[in-house]
Amino acid sequence: MVFVSLLENLEMSSLTTYLKSTLFFLVIVFVSCQSKTNREKNEFSEVENYEIDLKSKNINSLNDILSFEKFVFLETIPEALIHSISRLCITDNDELIVFDERSQKIILFSNEGKFIRTIAKKGNGPHELNIASDISYDNSKDYIYVLTQGKSIKIFNSKGEFVKRIKIDIYGTSIANFENLLLVHNIAEYDNMKHSLAVLDLDGEIKEKYLLLPEKKSNFNYQNRNNFVKTNSGVRYLTSFDYSIYSYSSQGLKTKYCFDFLSNSAPPNYVSTLNTQKEFNVFKESLNYVHSITTFLEMGDWIYLEVIFNHRTYSIYINTKTKEIKKYMHKNLHDLFVQVALRNIHGDRFISAFYPYFIRSEVNYKFRLDYAKGKIDESIINEFKKIIAMKVDENPVVIFSKPKF
Repeated sequence: MVFVSLLENLEMSSLTTYLKSTLFFLVIVFVSCQSKTNREKNEFSEVENYEIDLKSKNINSLNDILSFEKFVFLETIPEALIHSISRLCITDNDELIVFDERSQKIILFSNEGKFIRTIAKKGNGPHELNIASDISYDNSKDYIYVLTQGKSIKIFNSKGEFVKRIKIDIYGTSIANFENLLLVHNIAEYDNMKHSLAVLDLDGEIKEKYLLLPEKKSNFNYQNRNNFVKTNSGVRYLTSFDYSIYSYSSQGLKTKYCFDFLSNSAPPNYVSTLNTQKEFNVFKESLNYVHSITTFLEMGDWIYLEVIFNHRTYSIYINTKTKEIKKYMHKNLHDLFVQVALRNIHGDRFISAFYPYFIRSEVNYKFRLDYAKGKIDESIINEFKKIIAMKVDENPVVIFSKPKF
């Protein structure tokens, strides 16, 4: 009897411990799910709206806005030569994956700019590039997804190994990976599928479709490169025809930001009212309207926009907490900073590129003038002296920077 009693107590004790453990586990799962749900709710709780007056006072120099942290001079040797950086991704080892659409190359550089290997190059073979338009890098798998306009996605890794080819049923210009999905911007005028954004699984099957472009009209070319920006919570997506930034997550596609350029905003649905290619081209060249947001980046409390108005490029920095807006107008091609246009983010730093073939004698003069006026920090003077001493056929310089305020 005593043994039975002890056994019963032991069983009750074990049961109690089991129940407590189970309850604790369920609480953790519940809190975790609630935390994820709350994050997603906060992500799309409301659209953030900003008014931007391009005619108000601008910052005098990008040097007043950005703190230039690092300059990476990409090695210039025959096998590493590129024309431009169409997309730059960074591995977990801080190596640089550079895609050059014009040259149809993907090259891996070290974080100091040394050439490591060619991952893929131009050619007609199954493991080569011919009409590649964009890449996206999945750090967790070490996969480089290469979107081609031959209705396929080719996958490589950073070692230069070809993994596989995925057939897809759309033509696209831009790609981004999110969890186990691939987002592709569709060239809607080519296949009448009436969607501008397609969400595919890793086998290439379309799971979701979204139409964000005006419906195609006859003899009307809407083809403009669109852009994806990956964040911790999802993927940002901008089109070429409105002033909104969309966000894709497990909840689907939602509007995240809306920008109003006041008197320089095009009328709502203005593009849909245009009837000819000539009218559309006039709109894109208009001196009165910002026809699109050409670049969008998001880092912490800061978002960055690049827009073109009146044939001039504006770099716009917005603090989402304080609502502070800083603008820099690139005055002309002789401005040394005109090519320091941000293209990506890595951690807490912006990434931009400078192309030596834009260097002219007038740039050297403007640089010396800015330096004489104290507009360029002493800490970066040597790096910029290296830049203006470069030959026009050398590889680009990758620049890492942070907002100063």
